[in-house]
Amino acid sequence: MMNMHRKISLRLDADLADRLQLRADRERVPVSCLLRHLVVRLLDGSEVTEKTAPAPWRSETPQHLKSRAEQLQAEFMVEVCTAFDGFIRQGCDPKEATKRTNFALKARKHPWATYEVVAGVLRKAGRFRKPKRV
Repeated sequence: MMNMHRKISLRLDADLADRLQLRADRERVPVSCLLRHLVVRLLDGSEVTEKTAPAPWRSETPQHLKSRAEQLQAEFMVEVCTAFDGFIRQGCDPKEATKRTNFALKARKHPWATYEVVAGVLRKAGRFRKPKRV
């Protein structure tokens, strides 16, 4: 069966047309797509409301986002090093301790839990260096 589209003309007052255009611009979609989406939602019985507040990540400055990212990385480094040190104290060699640290993070479904990332964090923290002889 062929997909048939019917064209419907719609007249909007200037204020409504401007509001529709502003919303389409804000969502970065053509007005026709936005209008179709709103009509489908209306016919499905969904609420059709405008968001009153912008998304929280949009209001944050790039500097704030950068400092938040650095904070998350520092917290991750502490978490990885603490787990790694615990496995070393239990008698694991560094390679096994790295694997177990990664498995512990994966068990908690941490998004950065990959062997390469964990090993990189430990390398950056100096955990793979051998102690200096005196």
